[in-house]
Parts: sequence; C-alpha cells; structure tokens
Amino acid sequence: MPRTVFRQVSMLVLVVATGCRAAVPATSPPSGSSIASAGPSAQPTLPSHFPVMPGATTTDGHGSDPGLIAAWRTDANGSRVYDFYVAGLPEAGFPIVGLYPGGSVAIIRFRGSEGAVLKLAITAAPSGAATEIELRVDAP
Repeated sequence: MPRTVFRQVSMLVLVVATGCRAAVPATSPPSGSSIASAGPSAQPTLPSHFPVMPGATTTDGHGSDPGLIAAWRTDANGSRVYDFYVAGLPEAGFPIVGLYPGGSVAIIRFRGSEGAVLKLAITAAPSGAATEIELRVDAP
C-alpha cells in the first residue's frame, strides 16, 4: 500500500478510535508546562523537555502539515512505545487526558501549555518492522 494511502487510512482509523473510546480523566496541567509557540496561528514547536523514545529518529517531509509538530520512527514495537509515553509524559509535566490503545494505531492525548491538548499517534509502519510516532495539535 503506498505510504500516502496508508497514512490516510491510519488517520481515518485514528479519528474513529478517538471518537469510540472513553477518555481517561486527568488533573489540571502543572503551572510552568508549555509548548513554545510564536502566537495563536503559529505552528507549535517541540518543547526541550518533551520525552522522545530512546532510539527513535526524526522523520522528514511534514513541513506542509500544519497540525504536525514532530514525527519519529523507531524499531520498537507499538506496545513498548505506548508504554514509554504513558509513563514518560506525566513525569515530564504533560498530564494525560485520554488513552486510546489499539492494534495498529494508538493515541495518547495530553495537555501542553495554556491547557492546549496535544496528541501522540503511534502507528505500525506499513512494513510492520517499525513504529511511527506523530506529535500533533489535537483538533477541538
């Protein structure tokens, strides 16, 4: 399946999974946590204290996607990546507001700066030999 079609199908599954699962409630974000942004319409940037999966490499080619903050690829399986972020996000000051585990796609929603909700989409790569991780601005 071409990568573009796979991404479209993955995002459709992501949207359906987000709407079908119950969110896990969390507390208010700690004061001082933030996602850097130059203004309301500016693209958010990755905060320096954001946890990145060990061994993950940054992927390119997402400059035209306004909701995408960062993307990585790792050889670790999706379950291991999901567990890393479920533990690591709160420890880094990013309270989790929703957990949506799944088969080939899982989502973790969490709070960034000023109450903004962000999400991590963890997706099995088309080859099945890697996992793709995308940090995105969550749609309201």
